[in-house]
Amino acid sequence: MSWLWVVLIVVVAVVLAVLVLMPRPAPVLPTVTDNPALPTLSVRGVRLHVQVFGPQGAPVIVVLHGGPGGDHRSLLPLRALGDQYRVVFYDQRGAGLSQRVPDADLTYAAHLEELGALLHHISPDRPATLIGHSWGAILATGYLGAHPDRVDRAILIEPGFLDASGMEIWMAQANRVVRRMLLRPAGLVFLAGTVIGASRLSGPDDDAARDHISARMVHAFANHPDVPYACPSNSYDSPVWRIGARSMSVVPRSVTREMVDAIAAGAGAWPRYGDF
Repeated sequence: MSWLWVVLIVVVAVVLAVLVLMPRPAPVLPTVTDNPALPTLSVRGVRLHVQVFGPQGAPVIVVLHGGPGGDHRSLLPLRALGDQYRVVFYDQRGAGLSQRVPDADLTYAAHLEELGALLHHISPDRPATLIGHSWGAILATGYLGAHPDRVDRAILIEPGFLDASGMEIWMAQANRVVRRMLLRPAGLVFLAGTVIGASRLSGPDDDAARDHISARMVHAFANHPDVPYACPSNSYDSPVWRIGARSMSVVPRSVTREMVDAIAAGAGAWPRYGDF
């Protein structure tokens, strides 16, 4: 028997052992489509997972989560602002526990339109405050530049980038971290185990396996030593209900250099820019 056959047999044996011994991954949570108990709001024909805190009639704050494809779970401590404000959290289309939509509806423009429709529903008569984290901060900045009359204040937490040159630097750094993370034996084992675990999931929908893989990848990325999301010697464990894998991959492809540069230009022209 040649050594190639020996290696092949060993690999097959290891894969079978992993399949047999590896515990089944935690189930992927259902979205609003399959869980009627979740609080929802229909915005532009898409059912969004929405939570609202604070008194009716109070000034409105809308919280925009990161991603694309994340959810608002890690930002829920901001509900403490509900003692003075009407605080609205929502999972964006195709993300978190909100309804999954076709790829054609996963664009930067569609997200801006969705935010505008949400604001029109919850605060039709006066501008609102936007709090955005990461991708959510980019989205908030893009919206206030396009609709300055609808935004009273904006708080941007760790925006990834706000112009085309920043986007290119960010993407280069992120791709470098992913290569370092995966192109080593431990990374390949992690990836294989993640894919095998996803294959053992049963539902709740056609996106569940991809969302499981993306959630594992995001967690590993955030904990990589080259990504300073946590203090040295501490792990990053930002909680999520569910990642929207298609949103995470499709939305960035809808953003051009011109669109990103327009974000910075629009923000600079916002009447309240620099008003602290």
